[in-house]
Amino acid sequence: CMQIVKKKKQNHITPFTLVRMVRYTIEPAKSGRAKCGICNTTIAEDSLRVGRETDNGDFTRVKWMHADCFNWPRTVKKVDDLIGYETLSKKEKKKINNSYINAKEKVGTKRKANPLELYSNKKKKNLTVQDIKEIKAHCIIQNCIVEDLKKILRANGQAATGKKDQLTLRVVDGMVNGGLPKCPKCKVGRLEIIGKGMKCKGAFNTSSGVYKNCSYKSNEIHRTIWKMPIEYRNNNNNNNN
Repeated sequence: CMQIVKKKKQNHITPFTLVRMVRYTIEPAKSGRAKCGICNTTIAEDSLRVGRETDNGDFTRVKWMHADCFNWPRTVKKVDDLIGYETLSKKEKKKINNSYINAKEKVGTKRKANPLELYSNKKKKNLTVQDIKEIKAHCIIQNCIVEDLKKILRANGQAATGKKDQLTLRVVDGMVNGGLPKCPKCKVGRLEIIGKGMKCKGAFNTSSGVYKNCSYKSNEIHRTIWKMPIEYRNNNNNNNN
C-alpha cells in the first residue's frame, strides 16, 4: 500500500507576517519616574498604573498609563483579564472596576452625529439652532491643523490631548457653549459634564508630584467665556452669542 506522508508546513516569518503579542497588566507604580503614555505626566509612586506589553519576539515593550487615562480595548472582556488584578487591594480593585464600568457606558452611548454630516444629508430631520451653531463653528476651524486646535484649546485652559477629531469636537463645543472651568474644590482637576451636572475626578498635581483625587459634583453647569486667538478672530462670527 502507498503511505501518504504529510509535509510539515514551514512558517516563513517576514516583517509582514510577524504577530505581535499584546497583553495588559495593572499594578501600583513602583516609583515616580515613569510617564503616562496618554497624558505625558509622571505616574506617582504607589498610584495605579496599567501597562500595555507588546512582545515582538526579540524584546518586550511596555507603555505605562494612569488607570484613569487607560482606554479599555475590546480585547479586555472583563476587569480580571488584566494581569495582576488579583493582587490589588480592595480599594484599588474598586477604583479600577468603576473605571471599567464608566468606560463601557461611554462606548454604549450613541455617538452624536457630526453637524457637517447632518447638514449635507438632506434626508435628515430639520436642523436645530444648536446644530446650526455647531456647523458655523466647524466651518470656521475646518482648515485648522492639529497644532492650531491645540493652540485654541490652551488659550482657553482646556485639555489639548487626543486625536484631531477629538480636538475638533472639543473646540466646537467651546465655541458654541463656552469653556469648561477648573474644579473649584481641588483647583487642578478639569470638570466633566455628566448628565445634567458636572463633576471632577481629580488630576495630577505637578507641584506636589502626586495624583490628587476629587469628588466634587454640581447639579449646575457653569461655562467660561470662550476666547479665540487673534489670528482666528476675523473668522469668528460670535458663536457664543
